[in-house]
Amino acid sequence: MKKSMDEWLREGLTDREYQVPHSYEKKLEQTIKEIENRKVIHRAGRFSRFAVNKAAGAVLIVFLLSAVSISSYAAVNLFRDRMSSMSETEKQNYNSDIQNCKVDEDVLSRELTLEEREQIAVLREQYENEGKFPQKEIRQIKTNEGTVADELYFVADESKFYLPERAMTEEEMLELIDLQEKRDYSVQQQNPAGISEEQKGQSAGEPDAGLEQLSVETVAKLYELAEPELEVVSNNVEDLCYEVAEKEGGSYFVYYSAEHAIERVVYKKKGVSAHQSGVRSESLHIKKISKKMRRRVERFTGKEIDSQSCYSMLKDSGELEYGTVSFYYQMTDGSGCVAVYSAVYGDLYDIYGLDDAKAVRQQIREKEQLSGKTGVRYREIK
Repeated sequence: MKKSMDEWLREGLTDREYQVPHSYEKKLEQTIKEIENRKVIHRAGRFSRFAVNKAAGAVLIVFLLSAVSISSYAAVNLFRDRMSSMSETEKQNYNSDIQNCKVDEDVLSRELTLEEREQIAVLREQYENEGKFPQKEIRQIKTNEGTVADELYFVADESKFYLPERAMTEEEMLELIDLQEKRDYSVQQQNPAGISEEQKGQSAGEPDAGLEQLSVETVAKLYELAEPELEVVSNNVEDLCYEVAEKEGGSYFVYYSAEHAIERVVYKKKGVSAHQSGVRSESLHIKKISKKMRRRVERFTGKEIDSQSCYSMLKDSGELEYGTVSFYYQMTDGSGCVAVYSAVYGDLYDIYGLDDAKAVRQQIREKEQLSGKTGVRYREIK
């Protein structure tokens, strides 16, 4: 008799820590390296006003080490998705502001306190590696027309952040980080000549025509689309990733292992982030969504499902923190699969398989532990 997911999870919570597969560790190392390399091309002095002491540096190391897990491998897409969801106009405007500014680095209206520096250091890692984003964007002003009392805002012509005299709130710090990251990303995207081949994530190798065709077939089967409506528009040979685009729609990123087995598929709607707060859990038709996700998982894995469960980061108000629901599956052969549903997309956003279903238990356990530190709860949705 098959065990229910609840029974399976309860047993799993007492298991020893699951060893992350080497392929995922390698991808995480590459991801962290990308983040580090990205900061290399920031304007001179970009972090000079945000230097942290040794204690804060130790905190950063702890967060980087804790990021090397299956859940972080999934969460890093939140950061990439937020950056890539910016429109071309938005990126062009940010880049133009930076290139036309006479100041060589971002400046602050006052010095940060030690507590603010340390908290910003931690929040930046959570922003990049855990998808912790602000609820709204920072107020931006083209030219300084006068002081805005006790409020955080940014003046583009001065490249200056005006901070409130009081201690900044966590939301304000995240707004500051958010703008910095978007401006830096825009400079990279609008000035590709200044980025190294490694940072572009390209290699001298040639794309595989067989993998291109397989990518199209996979997306068509997974999302129930017609193959003629799809085409491969770009590839990252080094990371074995092929972008398949609908002629009138979004893009699907298909990732392969070194053995050319499909590891993951990520869907992105043009100009729309998959992660948006404000969606209430009770407004979701979970049973209907569950059937769709189950169908997607069976097509992706080609295996029979043994049990499933779904979880989401929930605020006390019942709102989804990131606007997504994660569906966890144990397959009959002992492997696992994770399918992430985006409420904004109304469909599967991210799907990847796991060699051992124990990794599913670890992922749930890690997120439950993380939620206790961030003020939201990682709860099962039924």
